Amino acid sequence: MEIKIETPATAGKTDICLIPLFAKQELPEYCRDLDSRISSLMQGSMDAGEFKGEANQTLLLATQDKIFARKILLIGLGNKDKFSARSWQLAIATALRTAQRAKATSVSLYLPDHIDKQISNLYEITIIAAYLGTYEFLEYKEKKQEQKLITSLTLLADAGSNAAAVIAKGKIIGESISLMRDLANHPSNHATPTMLAETAEKIAGEARLDCKIFNRSDLEGMNMHAYLSVSKGSHEPPKFIVLQHNKERKALPTVVLVGKGITFDTGGISLKPSKDMHAMKFDMSGGAAVLATMRAVGLLDLPLRVIGLVPATENMPGGMATKPGDIVKASNGKTIEILNTDAEGRLVMADTLVYGQKFKPDCFIDLATLTGACVIALGNEAAAVIGNDDKMIKQIEAAALKSWERVWHLPLWDDHREQVKSDVADIQNTSKGKAGTITAAAFLENFVADIPWVHLDIAGVADTSAPKPYGAMGSTGYGVGLLIRFLECFQAPETKKQEEAPVAVTAPENIVAHQPEKPAAEKKAKTRKKSSLSFG
Repeated sequence: MEIKIETPATAGKTDICLIPLFAKQELPEYCRDLDSRISSLMQGSMDAGEFKGEANQTLLLATQDKIFARKILLIGLGNKDKFSARSWQLAIATALRTAQRAKATSVSLYLPDHIDKQISNLYEITIIAAYLGTYEFLEYKEKKQEQKLITSLTLLADAGSNAAAVIAKGKIIGESISLMRDLANHPSNHATPTMLAETAEKIAGEARLDCKIFNRSDLEGMNMHAYLSVSKGSHEPPKFIVLQHNKERKALPTVVLVGKGITFDTGGISLKPSKDMHAMKFDMSGGAAVLATMRAVGLLDLPLRVIGLVPATENMPGGMATKPGDIVKASNGKTIEILNTDAEGRLVMADTLVYGQKFKPDCFIDLATLTGACVIALGNEAAAVIGNDDKMIKQIEAAALKSWERVWHLPLWDDHREQVKSDVADIQNTSKGKAGTITAAAFLENFVADIPWVHLDIAGVADTSAPKPYGAMGSTGYGVGLLIRFLECFQAPETKKQEEAPVAVTAPENIVAHQPEKPAAEKKAKTRKKSSLSFG
């Protein structure tokens, strides 16, 4: 999407002009001249009660080509006293989605001065909203070329001197969220572990990251038998993806991101019911979020050392598949009794967390569509956050408030740890009690050593089964914005040894994206239908 800034006085031709208005607001001065030229259509619609400015309300008006826009779309911001950056984002995403359905390809948006004063990072939020609202996954549509998509967005405002840099940043984040959604929306016969690995290599070339892909023989050499136990039933080879930003700068604050990459989850021998099994293509959403975040980290050149790890594989039944009751040894020496092969995500992540310790990180952050219990506990409205470090959890919660990707902190007590102890091995991959989301985290904790660690169970928020006014069905892109906000403001432990001069962690306002040598290659609804499946 091309994004530019023009002053209202120099606005060029466009299909639709978006005008945001509060409830019970008089027509602002900047709109009155426009309105007089279109026979007071805006004021008339307000007087007639056709448009009241309620949150996310839209009204499309034809201008008979009397102004620079063929049509005007009024968008409601709701009550002024309840206005927030989040309400702005939802309104703009809704408006742009409405404009796209009206077959607009070019859109202008008024950014009133009073909005700019209320929202500090207005341009960035607006651009991300544009990507969220206009996203469509059309890869497998026969007539996808005929689908009209918005390709140009003009912000009408008197911009500041750093506007170009802010636009560049917003585009990087918006594009990265769209990349995650694309990866997760592909069917599993296309989005295989091999395809994820190839995508990681392309991301590395675009964002100047170091990329390493480990194959089955490499995993065997690293004794990753928990990970390998999941892949045994599949003909698709596993791929362990390692992306690194600032690889050699080991004195920088270091964060390891881990994303579950199960490209399709049948449950293995513990086979899932057939109803809704197609949605198990989204079981790699955590891995997709990590890949997309690493792209943004590299292009934004964040002053951190960031490592993204994605253990990719399928979980399939077959003659070689792991059976319930089997015992495997993870790469840290712990033995695991596999009581349910559908609790496979924690197995691949176990070995991945052990591998991540070699980077001596200041913290681990992992994302996984790990448990159906999380959907029962929190619905489709929030991810569960669990960990061993309250300071890191608070930083995640602060980042979630900035990205509007809700999280809810659940406890992790010794009682939960007891529930994953096995009678015949060190631990078992399902619990002896309830609290499935927490006991899954208790299992993972066995593989993080004493490193600060935060686990995000995104099973309820990673995808949606029905479209919303501000977003398409399928992958929601959850996690990318949250991780970027977290990394921008990351506070590393003060005990970190400094081998280089101290570096400010917060991303500078005038950040400029890397320019690649060649272009990059190529949740849930509020009333979601009940699914008979659970993530593992």
